[in-house]
Amino acid sequence: MLIHDLFHMTDVTKKPFLGFWEVDLAKQLTFDFPELAVLLGYQITECAGGWSFLKLVIDPTQLFRLKRSFLTAGTSPFKQNLDLKHKNGSLIYLAVIGRARMSQAGHIRIEGTIEDITDYKSEKEVLWLANRQLASFIQQLPVAIAIIDDNQKYIAASNVWKVHFNLEHTEVAGESHYNMFPGTPKIWKQYHRRAMEGEHIKMEEDSFLDRYGNTDWIQWEIKPWYKIWTAIRPLRLLGNWLGTSIVVYQFLA
Repeated sequence: MLIHDLFHMTDVTKKPFLGFWEVDLAKQLTFDFPELAVLLGYQITECAGGWSFLKLVIDPTQLFRLKRSFLTAGTSPFKQNLDLKHKNGSLIYLAVIGRARMSQAGHIRIEGTIEDITDYKSEKEVLWLANRQLASFIQQLPVAIAIIDDNQKYIAASNVWKVHFNLEHTEVAGESHYNMFPGTPKIWKQYHRRAMEGEHIKMEEDSFLDRYGNTDWIQWEIKPWYKIWTAIRPLRLLGNWLGTSIVVYQFLA
């Protein structure tokens, strides 16, 4: 599925949305995003060098983190905020979100969207915008995935997640995961808490009680997922049906 398909319902004509970008790892991390050059006051031809152009406008530490995000990207999305230097010396603040996919040629490509968050620089506004951007991305992913914050409240959930758990007609954002699933055992709540503290936990087989009292058998893994742009460490819940009653989950903090 192309990034353009994932965002087919996004209104790309409105600010702060800037556009889509792609990185082909088979081409030595080439970066082609001409809109970025225009935003920063450069001619499109001046960004033809890809990473050499980024070295001019991004702090070396942030550029290293961005490259690391590209190289370690999986099918789940990553996001990062960047401070870029305009040609006139001023700073432009961007929010980048992306994920990896395999091209038809068998190359790994990293694709995503980018938004200008200069007008949303305060921490609260940046967090709100990042969550909105993430929610839009998560909703269209073809897997059962949800993001909950450190208070166990949903930030976002994919449509597939809602179908799996009979939440198609429920607005989950801001709702407590434990209110959605009141039968959540105490031991699972302990797992979530331990994950928030950075522990990596894994179980090959375990029972899961859904909101209607039905039992499924699942595999799950809990491990820390630390975000670069904020101290908040949400849990990421990712699941895929393996059979009629088997689900695989990852709970990432």
